Amino acid sequence: MASRERADDAGDPDADHQADPRILTSETVTAHRVSVYLHPDDARVLRQGRVDDGADANTRIRALLAVYRADDRVRERVDALARSASRRGRH
Repeated sequence: MASRERADDAGDPDADHQADPRILTSETVTAHRVSVYLHPDDARVLRQGRVDDGADANTRIRALLAVYRADDRVRERVDALARSASRRGRH
Protein backbone atom coordinates (compact mmCIF):
# COMPACT_ATOMS: atom_id res chain seq x y z
CA MET A 1 0.00 0.00 0.00
CA ALA A 2 1.24 3.47 -0.78
CA SER A 3 2.36 5.60 2.13
CA ARG A 4 0.20 8.52 3.16
CA GLU A 5 1.47 11.94 2.16
CA ARG A 6 0.86 14.85 4.48
CA ALA A 7 -0.03 18.40 3.50
CA ASP A 8 2.93 20.74 4.04
CA ASP A 9 1.02 24.02 4.33
CA ALA A 10 1.18 25.12 7.98
CA GLY A 11 -1.64 27.58 7.33
CA ASP A 12 -4.01 24.79 6.36
CA PRO A 13 -6.18 23.88 9.39
CA ASP A 14 -6.63 20.38 7.97
CA ALA A 15 -2.91 19.82 7.31
CA ASP A 16 -2.44 17.72 10.44
CA HIS A 17 -4.95 15.06 9.41
CA GLN A 18 -5.63 15.23 5.71
CA ALA A 19 -3.54 14.36 2.68
CA ASP A 20 -4.41 14.52 -0.98
CA PRO A 21 -6.55 11.43 -1.68
CA ARG A 22 -5.46 9.34 -4.65
CA ILE A 23 -7.16 6.37 -6.18
CA LEU A 24 -4.73 3.47 -6.35
CA THR A 25 -4.91 1.04 -9.23
CA SER A 26 -3.18 -2.27 -9.70
CA GLU A 27 -2.61 -4.80 -12.44
CA THR A 28 -5.01 -7.71 -12.18
CA VAL A 29 -2.18 -10.12 -11.36
CA THR A 30 -1.15 -8.12 -8.23
CA ALA A 31 -4.59 -6.88 -7.21
CA HIS A 32 -6.62 -8.26 -4.31
CA ARG A 33 -10.25 -8.98 -5.06
CA VAL A 34 -12.94 -8.24 -2.48
CA SER A 35 -16.54 -9.35 -2.54
CA VAL A 36 -19.21 -7.70 -0.46
CA TYR A 37 -22.96 -8.11 -0.17
CA LEU A 38 -24.65 -4.72 -0.20
CA HIS A 39 -27.90 -3.59 1.34
CA PRO A 40 -30.34 -2.62 -1.42
CA ASP A 41 -30.10 1.05 -0.38
CA ASP A 42 -26.30 1.01 -0.76
CA ALA A 43 -26.53 -0.68 -4.16
CA ARG A 44 -29.08 1.95 -5.22
CA VAL A 45 -26.77 4.77 -4.12
CA LEU A 46 -23.91 3.31 -6.17
CA ARG A 47 -26.14 2.87 -9.24
CA GLN A 48 -27.47 6.42 -8.89
CA GLY A 49 -23.93 7.74 -8.69
CA ARG A 50 -23.21 6.09 -12.04
CA VAL A 51 -26.27 7.78 -13.53
CA ASP A 52 -25.31 11.15 -12.02
CA ASP A 53 -21.63 11.32 -12.98
CA GLY A 54 -20.65 8.18 -14.90
CA ALA A 55 -18.29 6.79 -12.24
CA ASP A 56 -18.89 3.06 -11.86
CA ALA A 57 -19.26 1.33 -8.49
CA ASN A 58 -15.67 0.02 -8.47
CA THR A 59 -14.24 3.49 -9.09
CA ARG A 60 -16.51 5.03 -6.46
CA ILE A 61 -15.44 2.43 -3.88
CA ARG A 62 -11.77 3.00 -4.74
CA ALA A 63 -12.40 6.74 -4.23
CA LEU A 64 -13.96 6.04 -0.84
CA LEU A 65 -10.87 4.04 0.11
CA ALA A 66 -8.61 6.88 -1.09
CA VAL A 67 -10.40 9.30 1.24
CA TYR A 68 -10.23 6.71 4.06
CA ARG A 69 -6.45 6.41 3.59
CA ALA A 70 -5.87 10.15 3.33
CA ASP A 71 -8.14 11.64 5.98
CA ASP A 72 -7.54 10.72 9.62
CA ARG A 73 -10.97 12.00 10.74
CA VAL A 74 -12.79 9.95 8.13
CA ARG A 75 -10.71 6.88 9.00
CA GLU A 76 -11.42 7.30 12.73
CA ARG A 77 -15.17 7.64 12.10
CA VAL A 78 -15.27 4.62 9.79
CA ASP A 79 -13.15 2.51 12.14
CA ALA A 80 -15.36 3.40 15.12
CA LEU A 81 -18.49 2.50 13.18
CA ALA A 82 -16.93 -0.77 11.99
CA ARG A 83 -15.89 -1.71 15.53
CA SER A 84 -19.37 -0.91 16.79
CA ALA A 85 -21.02 -3.04 14.09
CA SER A 86 -18.72 -6.01 14.69
CA ARG A 87 -19.43 -5.93 18.44
CA ARG A 88 -23.12 -6.19 17.66
CA GLY A 89 -22.45 -9.17 15.40
CA ARG A 90 -23.30 -7.26 12.25
CA HIS A 91 -21.21 -7.78 9.16
